[in-house]
Amino acid sequence: MVNSFYNSKASNPNILLKLDLEKVYDRTEWRAAYKILNLMSFPEELIRWIKCCIEEISFSCYFNGEISRKFKSFRGIRQGDPLSPYLFIIMEEAISVMTRDYCSKKRMTPYHIKDTTISHQLFADDIVFAIKGNDKSCKGLKKILENYCAATGQKINREKSEIFFPAKCQPDRKHRICSYFDMKEGSFPMQYLGSLINPRRLNSSHQNRLCEKVNKKVDFWAKQLLSQAGKSTLLNSVVSSIPVYSLSTSWVSEEHYWNYVETKLGVSFSYKETWKDGDWLREDKGYEKESGEKLIAFIANSLWQLWRNRNVMKFKEKTWGIKTMFSYAFEETMQYGGMVGKNRERSGSSMHNRNRYQEDQEGNCNDGCNVFYCDASWKNGNSAGLGYLIAKQGKWVLAGMAKGAADEPMLAEAIAMWYVLDNLRKKGWMNLIVRSDCELLIKMLNGESRSHWKICNLINKISRMKDVGVVCGWEYIKREKNNEAHNLSRLGLTEYLAYARCSSTGTLLLIEPTGLMVVFSLYPHLGQRGVQIVQVHARKGKSMYEQGVEDVEDAFSFFMK
Repeated sequence: MVNSFYNSKASNPNILLKLDLEKVYDRTEWRAAYKILNLMSFPEELIRWIKCCIEEISFSCYFNGEISRKFKSFRGIRQGDPLSPYLFIIMEEAISVMTRDYCSKKRMTPYHIKDTTISHQLFADDIVFAIKGNDKSCKGLKKILENYCAATGQKINREKSEIFFPAKCQPDRKHRICSYFDMKEGSFPMQYLGSLINPRRLNSSHQNRLCEKVNKKVDFWAKQLLSQAGKSTLLNSVVSSIPVYSLSTSWVSEEHYWNYVETKLGVSFSYKETWKDGDWLREDKGYEKESGEKLIAFIANSLWQLWRNRNVMKFKEKTWGIKTMFSYAFEETMQYGGMVGKNRERSGSSMHNRNRYQEDQEGNCNDGCNVFYCDASWKNGNSAGLGYLIAKQGKWVLAGMAKGAADEPMLAEAIAMWYVLDNLRKKGWMNLIVRSDCELLIKMLNGESRSHWKICNLINKISRMKDVGVVCGWEYIKREKNNEAHNLSRLGLTEYLAYARCSSTGTLLLIEPTGLMVVFSLYPHLGQRGVQIVQVHARKGKSMYEQGVEDVEDAFSFFMK
């Protein structure tokens, strides 16, 4: 196109007008934007929302060391606002519509090349018009620009706008057209959208502008190195690169590592989520062999998810969000933390059994729907406790608790529900009505709210429990109706309780690994924590009940002796 334009020999040659607008965001008139949105049949409700986003903004100035009172503007859209580019592009549609209208009414003649007609090219605020260089077309284009600027508040930057002519164009015609538009004549190569556009081949001389920029940078750096400040900058650069070698040869502290990463790369959600306090599970450190096998399964599962997602994206042409993929790895990492935490005693059987689901002595309940109550408690840090109860025909038939790991309450709730339901599924439990006091989690499971990226994989796994018949419904209940499960989850945060059973009398039996058995009541009004010790049995010596142990804290102290 440019080659044909430049070599044209017509008596009335074509012209290219490259337009530059001044401060396009700051000069935007709100009324014009609303009018164009109405003409383009945007919904009234959407226009009202856009008005709220634009007009409900105030500014303040920092003047003489003090912040002034806030004031509002009456035009302009904000830089950096995701809405601003869309509004500006929609407003530019006005100039495009006017140009097509003038061309259709023969008030302006566009540029023709063979069977193609080109009148204008728009990309954000980079605008190029291609018209016939006669008086009628020039008057029509000037009228379009005047109407557009008057309606939208935009202003043409005459100093940066340029008009390009063919090589055979007469100088007097060039001068007359430039004077009419009050713009200067441009010369090829023309820079548009960061690229050089030339009717002929580009040679090395056309890259002089790029070479000049590089030379300025090199000269600036060289001058800086000659000064004391430059030497200091160079020294800091060399010193800051030392941790790279240190990280590759030795294991440095977590704080030092993340300070370096944040400085160089910035903070990403994936960095710190996968860096968790914990030790590697090793068989020679006292952990049972089964735990090590589970670690292998975790790693294999993570690799399988990556391979599966890659195949889905390649063969089924489906995209997979980075946050969704990371959710799988994040979940497996949190399960590592649930097995062992930092500075924890290496007790193979007690630690492993404390997190295991215990065999049910009462049998399974597959007739009708059983009510499943679940809750989780969370401490600042990485500790979480879960508690659950199952009721059949108004009586407790199973209860339990465990200690796990989670870095926030919502994740603890999801892990608790998945952990228990997965074990109940393996034991043959079916038709459970799941009740929880975590309203957001229930909304996610019912599809009423979007899943957070940290738990989206867990939400999918829990939802599949309904497909296999383990769960027949999700229900939200208030905290006061879920006190029993909540109290069990708080007890699950301790180091000394292992698992629980419900007796026929409605009491809860908590069995400690060393052989102590404590009987708690499940009625929340009887104790400060919602539970109360009724009696304690021990293999040897006097029971805690005989020694005057009356509350939960004393019971825990007794366990520690």
